[in-house]
Amino acid sequence: MGSMYSRTKKMLLFLLGWLSLITGIIGIFVPLLPTTVFILIAAWCFMRSSDRFHDWMLNHPVFGPMVINWRRSGAIPPKAKALATMMILISMASVAYFVGILWLKAAIILGLCGVLGFVLSRPNQ
Repeated sequence: MGSMYSRTKKMLLFLLGWLSLITGIIGIFVPLLPTTVFILIAAWCFMRSSDRFHDWMLNHPVFGPMVINWRRSGAIPPKAKALATMMILISMASVAYFVGILWLKAAIILGLCGVLGFVLSRPNQ
């Protein structure tokens, strides 16, 4: 039973890794979709599901530096930090304007404040 659970878990992590990687690649071209977050999620999923694809990501000329820098210092480049801050603030304003349910609006904005606090607390790369 444990072996089947382990294989299923690895398969789901592998699929989530590819979904995250594809979403991150799309984020390169779509202005409001983040890239780095999805690349880091993909690397995490591949680390737990496929040594081959994890090694491929680490050695990739575009994705590798993102993953390696994050692991080394948890640093976020200033340009990425500024962009993330701007997108979070735009998201907060959109939620404040468009969401009509007060408790939901407060919960989303509070969550975004937590994300913003985390982003701003990371060292610069």
